[in-house]
Amino acid sequence: MQRHRIYLLHPRERYSPGISGRISEVHALLREEPLWDDWDISTTEYNHENSFDVRRIVSQVHDRPGPVVLLEKVQTKAREILRSRLRSKSIVLVASAVDPTDIWESLIQARHRFESGEPHLPRKLVVAILLVRKLEHGHYWAGNAKGYLYLDDLGKGRGVPEEFADITPQVAADLYLHDILIKKPSQGRKKYALNPDRKSEVHMIVEQGAFENERLRVLLEKDRTEVSARVLDCRQ
Repeated sequence: MQRHRIYLLHPRERYSPGISGRISEVHALLREEPLWDDWDISTTEYNHENSFDVRRIVSQVHDRPGPVVLLEKVQTKAREILRSRLRSKSIVLVASAVDPTDIWESLIQARHRFESGEPHLPRKLVVAILLVRKLEHGHYWAGNAKGYLYLDDLGKGRGVPEEFADITPQVAADLYLHDILIKKPSQGRKKYALNPDRKSEVHMIVEQGAFENERLRVLLEKDRTEVSARVLDCRQ
């Protein structure tokens, strides 16, 4: 079983004297605590502007999901971009680094929130990501006879939990109305495929869980029923 991971980002020693020692103390505490045996900490030092490579952190979290803890002081711009990019993937917690206890408690809080299912997202938003991901992984692109999938099969397995079968037709219709999907009738049934003219948008949805079309995003986020973002970690 793959170990869980928390991403801990911190300032340089010159901006936070003693930070290296405090982090070392926290690592020692983790090694002594059995409840943390299946967790590890990935540490990253900020640059001279108290910023970091957002793209690299996002890539790491997508490859191995886990909460992110940013120790103060962190550049506001980098922090908010990271939160935006990980909105559908994980939590980003900002914490004090005054002493080892602060850091330790922030890791406990981050782990608890992540394990409890945070972040929670609108159900339709999650289902839209799952549907697009399923079609993209299955190479269902409009333009050839075998590039379509029946609506009845769209919400059945292969990355889409059957608990979402009831909402799948509505989400598919939303994606169709905003040109992400193409629809055609077949034997009295509906079939859907990805729109090849929207490849960049499709790849953004699959890779980042983000929607370039603001109207579509707002529509999907109107769903008041929320589900855990952990659903998006499942690859069936």
